[in-house]
Amino acid sequence: MRWFPRSFSLPPHRQWVDDILYFGLQTYTHGAGVTINVAAAAAARRLRQPPVSWGAIWIKAIAIAAVSCPELRTAYLPYPWPRLYVHPYAVAMIAVERVWNGARAVFADKIKNPAALSLVEINRRCEAMMILPVESIGGFRLLIRVSRFPWIVRRLLGHIAMRWSGILRSEYIGTYAVTKAARRVQVLQVISPMPFTVYWGNPDSKGDAVFQVFGDHRVADGMSSLRNFQVIEKVMNEDIVAELKACAQTQAMG
Repeated sequence: MRWFPRSFSLPPHRQWVDDILYFGLQTYTHGAGVTINVAAAAAARRLRQPPVSWGAIWIKAIAIAAVSCPELRTAYLPYPWPRLYVHPYAVAMIAVERVWNGARAVFADKIKNPAALSLVEINRRCEAMMILPVESIGGFRLLIRVSRFPWIVRRLLGHIAMRWSGILRSEYIGTYAVTKAARRVQVLQVISPMPFTVYWGNPDSKGDAVFQVFGDHRVADGMSSLRNFQVIEKVMNEDIVAELKACAQTQAMG
């Protein structure tokens, strides 16, 4: 059979990726990585069966750290004048891959103020993003709905939500994104409009876990990221361990 070149319009799930990259290229990102010891959290996590996912644990640990680390809930807004906006609480954006219309697509949904939720509730919401019908998830539905608009309308809405209004940006886009890194893989570059994009890995036998953060350089510098790492590690070994032990105790009591 003779092969002929062809072209076709971007399907919806590639249109929203194109929009994300468009706004991501306007963000000046720097990256940092550190190894955090989470042996205490790993031991406490095993006390409850089935264990809470590491994704839920990282989501809440970062949200608790954001209470004392305002950079983790800050966004840069260029219009109508350059400024920093600090949201009252953290909003986690979680990206997952789902099969939709016969193709693999990356969807995203948010969890508002994870610091105020239990680990069990965060875990339940993360699992729902993976198993419930795609169009039953609010954030997924929004992506599908917006992808049907002409590109000029999508870009206009994106400019308003991401570059003008701190409230809209934080409530609809989130203050940080959380994604699991592939096994034995470290991310070297990220193009994202998020103020902070976090990649976490499962801990090894010693409890050491690789934790990477890519952030907007206009919001925080390298030393700020280092201090945030230290707070997140402290939260992991204190607040998260205490809640995991309490979860296991509640389960044991029936």
